Amino acid sequence: MNRLSFVLPLAVFALVVAIFFAGFSLNDPHQLPSPLIGKAFPQFQAPSLFDEQQQITTEDLIGQPTLVNVWATCARPASVSMNR
Repeated sequence: MNRLSFVLPLAVFALVVAIFFAGFSLNDPHQLPSPLIGKAFPQFQAPSLFDEQQQITTEDLIGQPTLVNVWATCARPASVSMNR
């Protein structure tokens, strides 16, 4: 029983390390896999956050890194972030 109490935690630790190693081993750690890579960005038009008279379109964003935050208005976190 004494030997098992030493080997079992060591085996569990080794298994956890192996799972983490397998899960975090990407070919390029700076690139995350995504089903959206290589897909066309949908056409859209929206008012600018800084000037509501100005419209932002897809063409305005081409060629530069852009983060587009899309929320469903029926979701609770979206309602909270939009102060509804």
